[in-house]
Amino acid sequence: MTTSTATAIATATCVNCKQPLERKGIAWVDPTGGDVCGHDGGNESHAAEESISSQLAQFTGSENQYRHAFMRSFRYTDGIIALAELSKAYWLIDLTASHQAKAKVRREPFQLWSIRKLPAGSKNAAVAECRTDSNGRLLCRQFIPYTDFPFGDLGTTYEWYVCDHVMLLKSEY
Repeated sequence: MTTSTATAIATATCVNCKQPLERKGIAWVDPTGGDVCGHDGGNESHAAEESISSQLAQFTGSENQYRHAFMRSFRYTDGIIALAELSKAYWLIDLTASHQAKAKVRREPFQLWSIRKLPAGSKNAAVAECRTDSNGRLLCRQFIPYTDFPFGDLGTTYEWYVCDHVMLLKSEY
């Protein structure tokens, strides 16, 4: 199933040195053979998070929607596939889809999802939540005992939407 909601931006630059990057599949890479963070940019984990954020910002719409393997009425976009690939978090699609089986979640046409990591003593644990809006009522919450998800560090959250049964990045809305 394809829909044409917007076009993707066809250029990107390295977040560290502003050098032009080339597209390889869904990832942007340094044409000299390095990766986006292959330049000497300081803190590698922070640079990697900035790199992923920069690449995801390129998704301002999606021409394609993909059906979830088990929750067939649930779909997701090119941007979500990029998020899953770049952050090695395909589980995030499954987590979001699995909660759609709950009637109170499924009935809500607009869902704001978020993930945030818990304090350091919790050994990389996190909490995912779904709300009706940024200050809306809580629809569901799931504790995640361990994650290496690169976003949602202490004090911040990473957010995405489900709108009319389609999971999408905030930049794709």
